[in-house]
Amino acid sequence: MKETTVVKRPALYKGEIGLFPPSQMAAEDLAVAPMNSEVMIGFRSERNIQQLNFLWAIPWELAHAGRYLDKYEGMKDLCIRAAHSKLMWDTNTKQFELRRKSLRNLSYETMTSLIAKVVSVVLTDILPGMPRNQFIARIEEMIGEPHD
Repeated sequence: MKETTVVKRPALYKGEIGLFPPSQMAAEDLAVAPMNSEVMIGFRSERNIQQLNFLWAIPWELAHAGRYLDKYEGMKDLCIRAAHSKLMWDTNTKQFELRRKSLRNLSYETMTSLIAKVVSVVLTDILPGMPRNQFIARIEEMIGEPHD
């Protein structure tokens, strides 16, 4: 199952309303559904949607730059590096492993802190030498809005 963001807005024809991707990242997520096909979706309105968009844009951008296979692998790695993880027992391997914690139900303050940690990890370990303000501007431009 994929999760992405969509915007509810009027469509091309009078009276028609649709759910449309607000960014290139969301458009790629929706591209897996065949055109003119019916799909099952679930939706919820997040109180910190701007922050979630910003946070997910980071691993998406890094995956497109070849640093990760996809945004899901990237998010897993970045959350673990930013200590947004927990130690869990894997019944298959019979070992403990670090797994990323959920991003659902995080407070605004916790999400702000996680974003700062993830940005720090990226600028320290993955893209050393990239100026922070340039990186932030690149992500904000991609999602079309500031994250705070």
